[in-house]
Amino acid sequence: MESISQAIKQDISAAVIAFDQDDFSEMNMFANRIMANAIFGEVEDLFLSGFFLKDVAGLFLNLRAMPKSAPLSTAKTVATKYVISVKEFTSAGTIDVKVLWVAFYQFSRDMRKFLTSETEKRVYSDNAVFTHHSFKWLMRYLKDHKEILQDPKNFFFKGILNEFERIFRNYSGELDDVLAISLFRALDRLYDYVAVVNAHDGKIDEDILKKSIYPYVETMEQLAYPEKREQFSDVTNVLWTITKQWRELFLQYMDIERVKAIAVQRAIELPAEMKAKLTESVSKTLEKEMKVE
Repeated sequence: MESISQAIKQDISAAVIAFDQDDFSEMNMFANRIMANAIFGEVEDLFLSGFFLKDVAGLFLNLRAMPKSAPLSTAKTVATKYVISVKEFTSAGTIDVKVLWVAFYQFSRDMRKFLTSETEKRVYSDNAVFTHHSFKWLMRYLKDHKEILQDPKNFFFKGILNEFERIFRNYSGELDDVLAISLFRALDRLYDYVAVVNAHDGKIDEDILKKSIYPYVETMEQLAYPEKREQFSDVTNVLWTITKQWRELFLQYMDIERVKAIAVQRAIELPAEMKAKLTESVSKTLEKEMKVE
């Protein structure tokens, strides 16, 4: 639908302007809008631009927070070309999803130097074979220990993403590795909602996980690392499906602060009589401490 495409392209333009003005929080907001509006029209190719621009915004928010980092202006010089290219790609009549993925991979590789320390720059060299091996190991580890995802205290996806990003940052990688990072980042966002909404009695409902999360865990390695990649539509479609579920849960529950939500769920509700006795005891203690001798 033309009206939806027009709305999304305006979101993209707004995200580019926010980036130019160093307002990366606002850029993140516009990137979320791109993905939300894409859902209204089932526009998978335009959705991808929002997913990538959200990553750009997050990266620059992290750069700004780093105690020692290259100047933002220098990093922006490298990133501006990519951000503008996203706008140009999505303005074309027919969007080539492969072009979007390859451009995002090149951007991710180029930005590595702004995220590494001077020691890391001196010591580490590119080792795409190690990146490939370790990513597949982590995916298999998750699959073999997926029952941990039933524990509301776990941060399994975030732990694996932390390793993915560290390894890619120091050793670089190939396009498939960036696909893996993107898929896991989307799945982590979805899992945060699923975990909070379906946690009861100190455990996340396993049946819900079997329907919403486990199928992706089982197939993620094959999807990210096929024997031969013929096209990018399958990866884009899965990324779209995961993100769509995430946005739908956002519609239903808005923002969820996971740690606070878990803390509330685990709080102990005292009987009214005990509350009254506790209040009386605290009052007497305070009265005694405040009494002037």
